[in-house]
Amino acid sequence: MNYVIAIPTYNRVKELGEKTLALLERHHISKDYIFLFVVEEEREAYKNAYPTYQIITGVLGLGAQKNYIVNYFPLDTKIVKMDDDVEDVWRVRGAEKKKGPIDNLHELIVEGFTECENHNRRLWGVTVFAHYNSRYMEDRITITPAFCTGSLYGFFNNKFNGINSGWCEDKEYCLEYSSRNRGIVLFKGVACKTKIGAPGGLNKKFDERKELHIADMKVLADKYPQLVKVDPKKADRLVLSRKKLIAPTLVIKQPRKRSKSSDKFIRPSGSDPKVKSKKNTDGCVIPDAILE
Repeated sequence: MNYVIAIPTYNRVKELGEKTLALLERHHISKDYIFLFVVEEEREAYKNAYPTYQIITGVLGLGAQKNYIVNYFPLDTKIVKMDDDVEDVWRVRGAEKKKGPIDNLHELIVEGFTECENHNRRLWGVTVFAHYNSRYMEDRITITPAFCTGSLYGFFNNKFNGINSGWCEDKEYCLEYSSRNRGIVLFKGVACKTKIGAPGGLNKKFDERKELHIADMKVLADKYPQLVKVDPKKADRLVLSRKKLIAPTLVIKQPRKRSKSSDKFIRPSGSDPKVKSKKNTDGCVIPDAILE
């Protein structure tokens, strides 16, 4: 399966290599799949730090950069969006909720897109709960209108352009795809290890972020009234409709292949697929299967 990993990054040259790129390298994800989206004034810094990666000059702003990404790739491209500060991806296993790093990120990505295809959905994601809140996580997959974390999710590119402020781009994408496709595929037992308010990024203070979130929440509640409303107790939160009129919840048991000698998932063979590719006009490589 061919897909691309799009990483918008700003003011985190060092952190990107120590976290997200280090994670992808540990899981043997081909660099042919990885695209770094930066702003013009930081292009040279990123190019010097990561000369073997594909670096695309985008635009400033969370929402604007996300819109640039979906317009950059062809329609129906399988896009995995990752933040630039993801330290690891964790999952809980079984009723006892044993937690630990996932064994194979490529396998998770393939499973996400496969479940989308099997159930006619177009977006998959992992739970919004932090990795240390395993008591709120469950070893299962659900298909229903829901929110996933913005740190890691995959979707079939439909060229959807969201609001440019973009402080709630993850929620907007979940709502848009839920509205169009009656829900998303959610891995409730998988979560990203990240740190809220990590150095770098747009460096917005907490109060500033909260004000921006409140403004975006109002916009989204007005745009998707059949799915959400603003939380009456917390104006910076959205509440999903309990009725979920557009689709019921479908629960899929998490498929697991375990070795007899351990509790670990069996690592699939060929986890680093060979990618035939060519250069586009920016000198960056896109897999042939995406260009066809």
